[in-house]
Amino acid sequence: MDEFNKGPENSEGNNKIRNPIINKVTRRTRSITDKDGFYVILFICICIVTTTAVWVSKNNFDKANNLQSLDYLQFAEGYYDDIENLEEEEESKDVTLIEIDEKESEETKSEETDKELTQDTEDKGAETPEEQKTKVTSAQSNSASEELVVTTMGQPTVGNLSMDYADSTLVYSKTLDQWTTHYGIDIKANEGAAVKVVLDGVIKSIERDTDYGILITVDHGNGLETKYGCLSTDAMVTVGQEVKKGDAISGIGKGAGIELADGPHLHFEVIKDGKNVNPKNYLPKFK
Repeated sequence: MDEFNKGPENSEGNNKIRNPIINKVTRRTRSITDKDGFYVILFICICIVTTTAVWVSKNNFDKANNLQSLDYLQFAEGYYDDIENLEEEEESKDVTLIEIDEKESEETKSEETDKELTQDTEDKGAETPEEQKTKVTSAQSNSASEELVVTTMGQPTVGNLSMDYADSTLVYSKTLDQWTTHYGIDIKANEGAAVKVVLDGVIKSIERDTDYGILITVDHGNGLETKYGCLSTDAMVTVGQEVKKGDAISGIGKGAGIELADGPHLHFEVIKDGKNVNPKNYLPKFK
């Protein structure tokens, strides 16, 4: 029993003996752990620094490559621009030379033409001052003659305008019941009223026309003629007869041919150099 009771005391003594050993081991373990932690932290820092340095170096290298590529592209663009400018300058020079050659060629041709004309004039003989004066006088005479015709032509009969001149437009024809051209004017007048010559002239023709019935043409010279249609008689004048302005050559008929439905009237035309013209440009104004 005594030995049994001493057991706990011996156990406490053993614990006291063991505690210093355990404490020593613990201190050593902590010391080792503290040293290992330091090295681990140091290793991690070295890794971070190394990684950062590598990344920075790579980034700088990429930037340098990009700058070199950009410089190369700019250099290439400038090079090709210079080539294009040189080509344009060469083309401009070529065009200028071509224009100069063409201009010189035209001037040469013009000089040759002038020489040929001068030679022809010398061969044929130049016009004398008298010949030139005659031409000018003739032109002035023709112009004055036309102006005189316009201002001195008389009315072919007394009446009112019933159908106008129409070469580029159309007028309505009662007889044909359609729109048509009309190369003269119609003057509505009383049946049997006198039809007179508007200018001095010669009776050129007397005919029975299918369109305008009895038709008399008077030649006034200088390419001017007048025609009188839808007349009542052809017995008052003869072909070749000279007539004076205001002479009666026939009377107003009832209408004929393509103007039969228009009633009594005079169909009057003016022909200049073979072409119909508007008679109102030659006649006095209608009231």
